Amino acid sequence: MSTSRRPLLGVLATVVVISLSGCTIPTDREDGNAVAESATESTLEPLPPVVPVDPSVEAPLPPSGANTVREGFASLAESYAGQLGLAYMPVGGGQVQVLGDWSTGVAWSTIKVPLAVAAMRATGSAELPSATSAIINSDNGAAEELWAGLGDPSAAAAAVEQVLLDGGDTSTNVQPERIRPGYTPFGQTEWSLAQQAQFSSELQCVDTGSAVVDLMRQISSDQSWGLGRIPDSAFKGGWGPDENGGYLVRQLGIIEVADGFTAVAVAAEPDSGSFYDGTVMLDAIAEMLGRNTDSLPYGTCG
Repeated sequence: MSTSRRPLLGVLATVVVISLSGCTIPTDREDGNAVAESATESTLEPLPPVVPVDPSVEAPLPPSGANTVREGFASLAESYAGQLGLAYMPVGGGQVQVLGDWSTGVAWSTIKVPLAVAAMRATGSAELPSATSAIINSDNGAAEELWAGLGDPSAAAAAVEQVLLDGGDTSTNVQPERIRPGYTPFGQTEWSLAQQAQFSSELQCVDTGSAVVDLMRQISSDQSWGLGRIPDSAFKGGWGPDENGGYLVRQLGIIEVADGFTAVAVAAEPDSGSFYDGTVMLDAIAEMLGRNTDSLPYGTCG
């Protein structure tokens, strides 16, 4: 696995403003959506990758003149070889700001957020051990239990889609069938950054959403890169390889800003294909956001 930072390629960030109202243990680094073979039809999740922690390694600082999120992001996009994406908006509603040249792709384990909400609603309980494990540890076996508890694949997909609709995401279709061998069906859902930010902006405002947000504040330390570097943030990551083995690394989350909150969705697809390089890129975005909270829109539920 490469741990080197790639040279500058001059990738330009674009800005779009959109109006809108997630057995055996493989040795490769996988999101937790990989399904290991077992003697039964049940599936278990491989352990999440361990990200090396080196306090001496810092994400590059934007130039002194970069004092807004847009300027800071544009600087970072030029500093890394690969595609970066960022979407953000006030909690409670507003406009989604979308930056960068990465806008949509496979949800991986970020889809476990609305899945956990759907399962809590179905059982009438906000204290489900399987939901806790699926969010905090990104446990795929636990997520499969949640999915199975929602009925057949079509019913399960519909239940998760209803949660997305409640959060204002009107266009994401949850994948009901296993379209890629070895990976969960729901994890292969196509979910854009814009729609993730929209959903995240309403997550703590919808029925049972706040219980999942509480779990998102307890993510395991080995998965606390990216938005996890921002104090008091609630977040959930997702990561996995494409057909050629190159990794997509993404997160959705909610960060505290002034007297309110900002919903954020981020993604990185490094040219190296390295999972670690993707986490470094998300670390850099998170640190940039932390230095530019004055230019982030924020709000509250209701």
